Amino acid sequence: MRGGDMTWRLLPVLVVAAVLACVGTGMGMDAGAGAGVLEFDGEVVQLTGAQTGDSIWNKSNFGGFCYNLSDDACVGTEALTIAAYTLEGPGIDRTIDENCLIYTTSPIWHEYELYRNLGLTVGGNSTYWVEFWMGEECIAINQSANSPAKLLVEWDSTNTRTIAIGEEWDLGMGYTLNAVGIDHRSDKVLLSLKKNGMELDDMIIDVSGSDLQDRVCTYTANVSGVPDTPVFSCYVSTVFRGTRSNMVQVKYVFLIDDTVTGIHAGDDYGVMEVKTISSSGITLKNDVPIDLTSNTTTPIMGNLSFKTTGNTSAVEFYPHLIREEPPIHSGGGGFVLDNYWIDSSWNLSENYSIAAKDVSPGGDKARIVVLKNGVVVGEALLTEELRASVDSDCSYSYVKNGTEIINATLKAAFRGYASNGVGLAEVYQRSEVDGSILTNNASHLFKSADPAGIPWHLADGYILAMKDIGFNDDDVWLELSKNGVVVEEEILNEDYASMFVYTSGTGGGVTCMVDRVFGGCEANAVKLVNISQYSDVNGTTLIAEESHFYRSADPAGMAWELMDEYVLTMKDLKDSHGRWFHGEDKVWLELSKDGIMLKEDILESGDLFAYENGLESVDCTVEAVFKGCLADVVKLKNINQYSSTGVPLIENGSKTYATADPAGEMWELYEGYSFVPKDIDINGDKAWLSLLKDGVIVKDAIVVDYGDDCWFEYYNATGALVFRAYLDAVFYGTESRLIQLTYASQYSEINGSALILFDKGDKKTFLVSYRHPTTLTVGDHSGVDFTSIQAAIDAALPGDTVYVYAGTYSEDVGVNKRLTLEGEGADAVTVTNHASDSPIFNVTADYVNI
Repeated sequence: MRGGDMTWRLLPVLVVAAVLACVGTGMGMDAGAGAGVLEFDGEVVQLTGAQTGDSIWNKSNFGGFCYNLSDDACVGTEALTIAAYTLEGPGIDRTIDENCLIYTTSPIWHEYELYRNLGLTVGGNSTYWVEFWMGEECIAINQSANSPAKLLVEWDSTNTRTIAIGEEWDLGMGYTLNAVGIDHRSDKVLLSLKKNGMELDDMIIDVSGSDLQDRVCTYTANVSGVPDTPVFSCYVSTVFRGTRSNMVQVKYVFLIDDTVTGIHAGDDYGVMEVKTISSSGITLKNDVPIDLTSNTTTPIMGNLSFKTTGNTSAVEFYPHLIREEPPIHSGGGGFVLDNYWIDSSWNLSENYSIAAKDVSPGGDKARIVVLKNGVVVGEALLTEELRASVDSDCSYSYVKNGTEIINATLKAAFRGYASNGVGLAEVYQRSEVDGSILTNNASHLFKSADPAGIPWHLADGYILAMKDIGFNDDDVWLELSKNGVVVEEEILNEDYASMFVYTSGTGGGVTCMVDRVFGGCEANAVKLVNISQYSDVNGTTLIAEESHFYRSADPAGMAWELMDEYVLTMKDLKDSHGRWFHGEDKVWLELSKDGIMLKEDILESGDLFAYENGLESVDCTVEAVFKGCLADVVKLKNINQYSSTGVPLIENGSKTYATADPAGEMWELYEGYSFVPKDIDINGDKAWLSLLKDGVIVKDAIVVDYGDDCWFEYYNATGALVFRAYLDAVFYGTESRLIQLTYASQYSEINGSALILFDKGDKKTFLVSYRHPTTLTVGDHSGVDFTSIQAAIDAALPGDTVYVYAGTYSEDVGVNKRLTLEGEGADAVTVTNHASDSPIFNVTADYVNI
């Protein structure tokens, strides 16, 4: 309470300090800069007579005891009290006697920002205990007030930091975080946390899954005798592998100083002594008198002091606190500066601009920066909106002094064959002067080039051009122009954002949907469906629900002649070479008659191809599309063809298009059967497998090593199961290609008994040829591959041919693989063995032709 001879007044500096403490300094502090300093002054006491009541400073009247834990709310539990009747002014008693100055504090419960915003935990914990100690924010280890650890930083939802791969980020207090490297085939990053140069922990974080908890990187340690105490944590929002840069983005950084000095009763801190301590709080009192001499600064403890003025008519004083701000207290800063740009920057108001820096090869992420007067003030790695796991992954908010200045959402990231692009939408800008809206729901497309593309002339002077397709084979860039002026352009995706919509101011417009995007080995193609155009003059329909097929070339492909002059051609396959990302394999099919194309389509496994003209029809289902290392394969099933009179010409047929016929290591089974892996796909997750009976293929299939389609099975004409195996793994190495089977079984066609019966632990590994069958030559002249027949056999792969030129060869020849041995002539080639009692050719493999 306040006495009648004691007055209080507020110094202007208190207002500024309280705002700094409870609102924060916003983004923009360079994370690499040294620690800043904040100063706080409390309410001023003026004593012209006796102090008839307690003089108390707490969060309400002292900015040094006010903390912004979240939502700009002032929180604090510290209190500094001078007991009533301790002082008397103006000059009667200026001394605070022993035990008359009391400092109290207690821990309070607080949610991690990570949990409050995303519902994720830090080391399994959603909350921690905050203790305010001598004007500093600390962590009460294990809820114990006597074990405060200094809280160095905790970021809220507005703070982000990008770290280039190989960069070591200085967190302060000797801590550093290093982004060691990223996985070039997945969204994984290796992080290393160090203190004073010594590694504390390294962690691999994978952001590709749907479980966001996997993105949380947490280091725990034994702090003050409490094991598994979270010391550092961050949320990895994005792992970015760009065309020009590799980096990661972290949010919700949390860090404490793991060096804790315990507090005990009787400990001295400045002029204060710890009197009582428990899990619920601490009380300190001065153990020496404190003189409040005019115009002096009198230390209390730590960075807390009393400042007295030169007022001679009163005892006038106030508490003062100096608080060091950690280097990364406010977040942001430390941007990755380089000269990579996509297009020029997009100028906004008040000298702000946005620039696109890079895109990911998969066309799903982009890197953007915000500039003020040409200087980077904000940076973000964003994921396309429709692919983002949470909203914060696709949107960026630039905040300055507590005000959101710019907000933008990534609609599209485009890695094209001819150009890269970044599409931003829902862009808003507020004035940093008065908070007014300067930009409202704007959009912008950054593009590194402006390819001509493939035009399609519509009505009324409109042209709809397919400018480019994405390297991921599901994005396409469409541009609509009228009389040479671009009126709409969009980057669309066949799965996520497929609708193109343009409406003119006069009621006209163009709409369509992207059905398929195809990046083939020989040509690129895009199929649009549901195309409609309405007149700008009166809104009448000019095009109604049509389709259109863009193609960059017209490959010959592989033709199959059906009945009645029909031809079904496999035009091209999706090109997956050199891509660590891949979706479903695709095939381009074309049906023609008498040289006239009737229908073409881009299909995936399981899709239906259908054509009808009255009673005349052709339809089939794509069973499998396979882009192999040695062969391209397309398998069609359920093929049906009907004549113009409705007569069935083909019923439930099948067809395999194959550009080659490779063969790997053969497994000899029983009763004339053999198993041969033919090829694996270039992505290393499919295999082309075959089963032969007496050297004739009775079953071949494309099998995947994931999901529910991993079984290879053969039933004979009677419906009896003869052979089955589970494709456990496909291995695409630099020097070898392998498959591994488990659960292999064979049953006799004679009596149904089990001839082979493997369980999960019984694995069978096969070498798959890593090149096409070739011919190896043997002779004693220059230009041949080998001078020994056996050397050629040892080097050959199953399916190869060994050709022997004229000459006499003395060697014991062992043939242990499926080969063809061919001589220049029976009278020209002579082979003798070393021992007369051994065979010249010792053949231990089947299907050897000599």
